[in-house]
Amino acid sequence: MYCANRVHLKKQIKTEYIAVLLCIVYLLLCEFVYPNQDDWIQSRGLFMIAAMKIISLCFDLQNGHYFPSPYVYAGYMLCPANVMFGPWISFTEYNIARVMSQRKKFTWVLRTIHVLLLSFFFLSMSNCLSIIVIPSVIDNKWISAYRRAFSFRCSHYFISFLSEATMLCGGYGDSKNQYVITRPFDIELPTSLVSVVVSWNIPMHRFLKKYVYLEILRFGYFKAILGTYLISSLLHGFNLEIAAVLVTIGAYSFVQFRLQEKLARSFNACLRVRPCRTCTHKYKRSNWLIKLVLLIFACITICDLIFLGVLMDSVGYPDAPSIYEKWGDLDFLSHWVMLGLYIITFI
Repeated sequence: MYCANRVHLKKQIKTEYIAVLLCIVYLLLCEFVYPNQDDWIQSRGLFMIAAMKIISLCFDLQNGHYFPSPYVYAGYMLCPANVMFGPWISFTEYNIARVMSQRKKFTWVLRTIHVLLLSFFFLSMSNCLSIIVIPSVIDNKWISAYRRAFSFRCSHYFISFLSEATMLCGGYGDSKNQYVITRPFDIELPTSLVSVVVSWNIPMHRFLKKYVYLEILRFGYFKAILGTYLISSLLHGFNLEIAAVLVTIGAYSFVQFRLQEKLARSFNACLRVRPCRTCTHKYKRSNWLIKLVLLIFACITICDLIFLGVLMDSVGYPDAPSIYEKWGDLDFLSHWVMLGLYIITFI
């Protein structure tokens, strides 16, 4: 990083992509070459967060940020608030919390306890209570797939709220003593796949948008979408199931975005994937017909989450069914639906 920054200052050439390449190559070597795969599966997330910190700091250095001293750099990389469970934070965000420590109020204590209770609630839901909420006596392949996908999502909520608690204990958060990482309600009852992507991991969404998506956007919207999800899968170590899920989400998001934009223009209706900030459409979201159309898209998104979630419940297990077998059990229905929606965009 130091050498790349010196070259950038002297030659005025972009060198941040070297750090991206080195981090991704290292993660891929660990994924495919490291002999003890059990250890790697358990520590993959730690290295991903570290790689994201290095990449973001390299980009910030190219944009005029000062070069940190070794002990400040070590503090950023090994910050106890996020080194274990995440989330990613920028170097600027780390610096603000480091130099602006302040006395915490009782609301901070209540918020931390509340987040911890939510975390262990979702842990219980993932391991035990999901079978009560969705009984196993219901013999339907889609219900069974939804139960497995729901259990995986609850495990993600558990880690997200636990990392929020560690961030709050580390002094991070806003004036309301919050550091929101995920929004389960927006994921379980989504309006579109875009809202799921944004709400799944908010800090990582900010990282990918700022340091990946906006960098690739000049080559075109579709390339930026697929490129962002491809880089995300590489940061996850390019596990085949994770890569398949992320690239599929990218393709699905593009199709859904394109279709809803077309419908919004054709019918002058507020049908975009994200609500308008200042809506000028003739038919607002309060219209009952618009609500019905959005409900249909929400149901399609929930089915997509089931379809994608079945791949994630056994990631890392060598004897797990293949991607083709898991999606074949669901008749590749989600792929067929998205293909139909994509064809509609050309009508």
